[in-house]
Amino acid sequence: MIRFTSDQLLAKALYALEETLEKCAAAPAPPSGALRFTLAWLAARGAERRPFDAFWREATRPLAPGEDRGAAAIARVQAATAALNGIYRAVGAERS
Repeated sequence: MIRFTSDQLLAKALYALEETLEKCAAAPAPPSGALRFTLAWLAARGAERRPFDAFWREATRPLAPGEDRGAAAIARVQAATAALNGIYRAVGAERS
């Protein structure tokens, strides 16, 4: 049986959020159980919940009626990136 270290699991969880961020440039991320679990697991390691909530809110935010898709994508990625930077700080990791 393969056992992962805590640092390996942390890296995998952060990579999952990096993938989510990359995909949300094209469209809002689906509000999946996998994303919820990843954020909850990471939040259990972090000191402050705010960046985790912000990442969820920004990455999954649907387009408002009449909202420009391009402008919404830019705003979504910028806000989710700021939240992800906060997540890295909260869990004591460095984003490369």
